[in-house]
Amino acid sequence: MATLPAVLMALDKLNSSKYKALRQVVFARDGHVCAYCGIDEGEMHIDHILPRKVGGTHSMDNLQVLCKPCNLRKSAKSEGAFLAQKPY
Repeated sequence: MATLPAVLMALDKLNSSKYKALRQVVFARDGHVCAYCGIDEGEMHIDHILPRKVGGTHSMDNLQVLCKPCNLRKSAKSEGAFLAQKPY
């Protein structure tokens, strides 16, 4: 997998083409499959596993693919808090 130096920068400081490239790398890595429910169709989002508001970064190991319903339910919760509120 190609590395993106831009991954280390804040996404809000990236230009849109670099942000789109980062999104595509995450989608390719995760296979366009929701990390929680396993669905592979419909609108997909890139989610911060540890939310930015609690110190999460834009690093590849903190990004995952979620379907829209899972991402909206997860909101700004940590992964642990979200998984504790089953069903997801």
